[in-house]
Amino acid sequence: MTDVSTYPDLDPTFAWVSETVSIGQCAVRRLETEFGQLIGCPEEGFPLVDYLGSSMVWQAVRAGVLDQVTRDERVDDAKVFRDDLGAADALSLRIVLERADGMQPIRLTLSIDAVSAEVLVA
Repeated sequence: MTDVSTYPDLDPTFAWVSETVSIGQCAVRRLETEFGQLIGCPEEGFPLVDYLGSSMVWQAVRAGVLDQVTRDERVDDAKVFRDDLGAADALSLRIVLERADGMQPIRLTLSIDAVSAEVLVA
């Protein structure tokens, strides 16, 4: 299957992306958006950048990430790993999304700092 690219915003040319890329884009969108600010999805959003340098414990951040990425019906399960960057104002996560259709898992790497977020989909 294919879908229209929506990351970092809706592609003005309505370019098509694979379902793998679409699932990754949807997961990342949820992790960059304030809770309740996704159009049509008032119960979604977990902006990771808000937790940089906060006293929020890793288990709570991990739970928030898992909650958001598994809201997509195309994702059956997920795993989240943190890479320690040694800085309170930066965060690096590796996320493995187990697809509901049994296809290969999707591996995301997110590097977040106070200014930007970088995403790699493998």
